[in-house]
Amino acid sequence: MLKRLIFISVVVVVLTGFSFGSVDIHVRFENVDGLVAEDRVLFDGAGIGKVKKIIYGDDGHFLVSLSIEKEFKTFLTEYSRFIVTEAPRDNDRKAVEMLLTHMGGEPLKDGSSVEGSSKYEVLLEMMKNDARDGVEFLKREYQRFSNDLKSLSAVSYTHLRAHET
Repeated sequence: MLKRLIFISVVVVVLTGFSFGSVDIHVRFENVDGLVAEDRVLFDGAGIGKVKKIIYGDDGHFLVSLSIEKEFKTFLTEYSRFIVTEAPRDNDRKAVEMLLTHMGGEPLKDGSSVEGSSKYEVLLEMMKNDARDGVEFLKREYQRFSNDLKSLSAVSYTHLRAHET
């Protein structure tokens, strides 16, 4: 009976995709503004991990190791950006905030290293993406409108020709 219960539990865990542990990401920042180990990692206002350690490199940059809960690994993509910010409800602490500049993208693997960003860099990137998406939308709408006009012209021309005879 116990073996059967363990087997069923394992099957449920595998089928639901539930996973334990975390994903480690390394972020290279020019400045950490007082960030320390154990500070939180935030996404959309929620805590999704913590700062494991901070190393000051020979190149004059900080390498910040983050531990992200596996439940949030689908949001860790090439479009994830990391900034150092004020910790909510605790002005004496800092946090790393993860922002998505675009949906989708290649997933970041456990142990990946990425460049940190400033809030302004992320906002500019998001605005560029929104503008690009808007232009693509306008192109599609223009093409649809153009096709509709061609269809109307063809119908009107056929209709006029039918009345001439």
